[in-house]
Amino acid sequence: MELCDILFYLFAGLALLTSVLVVALRNPVSSAMCMAVSFAMTAAVLFGLGAHFLGIIQILVYAGAIMVLFLFIIMLLNVKKEEKGRRGWFICCVASCVAAAFAGMVTSVTLNLPGGRDCPVSCCAAKAQPEQNAYAGKLPKIDPAAYAAKHAEQFRKDSTVLKELKDGNFPDTTMLGQTLFGKYNYQFVLLGLILLVGTIGAVVLCRRPDRKD
Repeated sequence: MELCDILFYLFAGLALLTSVLVVALRNPVSSAMCMAVSFAMTAAVLFGLGAHFLGIIQILVYAGAIMVLFLFIIMLLNVKKEEKGRRGWFICCVASCVAAAFAGMVTSVTLNLPGGRDCPVSCCAAKAQPEQNAYAGKLPKIDPAAYAAKHAEQFRKDSTVLKELKDGNFPDTTMLGQTLFGKYNYQFVLLGLILLVGTIGAVVLCRRPDRKD
């Protein structure tokens, strides 16, 4: 087993372990710190797969902004420790069904990815012999010129993105921003409103009223 394979399994295992600790630990501060480590390990896995932009976004957005928001809410609510409550069999069954459904969706999406059903090959071996498995150990490469010819109707004729694609460059950050704030603009705004409502609801529900003796 090569060094890159060892690092991949190490980071992936730490990400899974810290994700479980986020739910298992009762101290909210410890859970938040485990979540930060989980985000960092996930970013390391993305860096190893060649998705550098996603890895940077993982660190800046999740490990940075969202973790600061979580810690701010924890400090605002002054939550010391989660009280252990009684969980009935119905709640356990529903939670198990939701977890199984989520695991099934993740497995289905993973298997339907390009090269998802190929035999696993080590990352270093795939780099040394890329003709055996084009997707092992790295994300599939996209030909910018072929992509521009296939999706030319999606861009204006004077679009700078289309010009860069024809020149052989792939402006993934620009295309991601245009897709996110263009095609999925309403969904993006709705998601932000849902997060805002959830944050306000958590503060309102957990706020302790002042008691005057």
